[in-house]
Amino acid sequence: QDEKTTITYRTMSYSMLLAPLGAISRWQLSKLNGKLVAFPWFPAGTFAANILGSIVSILTVALEYRLEVQYGDFDFWTVGSIRAVRIGLAGCLTTVSTFVSEIVKFLKSNTNHAYPYMYWTLGTAAAISAFIYGLAVYSM
Repeated sequence: QDEKTTITYRTMSYSMLLAPLGAISRWQLSKLNGKLVAFPWFPAGTFAANILGSIVSILTVALEYRLEVQYGDFDFWTVGSIRAVRIGLAGCLTTVSTFVSEIVKFLKSNTNHAYPYMYWTLGTAAAISAFIYGLAVYSM
């Protein structure tokens, strides 16, 4: 139990090193919000950040699964690096608070944009994640 606690603390500390990269990437992508000519209301930057973060996250889950199935136990630096990318980079790239605040903003504006935006974001992330994880699990 003590080793698991130590690994958790080390992973969280390692994650903090990658968190700024996720946050800065999200900030840069936010400059795309409102830039789609056909859909000026669509927060393309937030959408891109959430989808990109979801892809990074599911890739790390799939990679960890594949490594565990193929090689069994592996050292902290391998598993810690994978988890740090998922928690630090992908976690800061995808934040629920911005997503929810945009949906609330759409709901308050009495436009019909909240539900399409929510369904497109969640549906796209789920479909891509299922595809990537399916490839990782069933291509063995």
